[in-house]
Amino acid sequence: VPVTIVRPGDCYGPHSALWTVRPVELLSRNLFILIDGGKGILTPTYVDDLIDGSLSTVENPATLGEVLQVTGGDGVEAREFFGHYARMLGKPMRSLPGPATLAITTPVDAVSRTLGKVPPFSPRTLEYVTHPGTYSIEKIARLTGWNPQVSLDEGMRRTRLWLAETGMAPAADTVR
Repeated sequence: VPVTIVRPGDCYGPHSALWTVRPVELLSRNLFILIDGGKGILTPTYVDDLIDGSLSTVENPATLGEVLQVTGGDGVEAREFFGHYARMLGKPMRSLPGPATLAITTPVDAVSRTLGKVPPFSPRTLEYVTHPGTYSIEKIARLTGWNPQVSLDEGMRRTRLWLAETGMAPAADTVR
């Protein structure tokens, strides 16, 4: 069966559990921690861009048998990405060195999972948010003509509206 594989970037925006809801919840509870100052590179992808990029491959014979990255197009340091949420909530961002975080994360992960709880950070999450690079969207742009339309700033503006509507973040004019 001919298929196209779409590899999404770090999809954030309304209803994104992993890249919006979870970090906002952790920041709200003062449990969010950057690793090594947030120097790891993320590939933020606003949800609308993920949908549009994925749809650009449907019924497109040029994409059959291809593996395509659908991301926002630019790598962003974790501190910049999560900094948007911290500013929305008026919360400071703290950082720990990677080795110290790993020393804490591994036993907390094991205990949390034993108790049936979701750990604040898993060892895999630690590895992911400290990744040093990003992924090219050149192939999907060439094969389908698709390029992301929502910048990080615009995506975060839209996300903030949704977070305020759901009560997860204060309205823009209430944060100092």
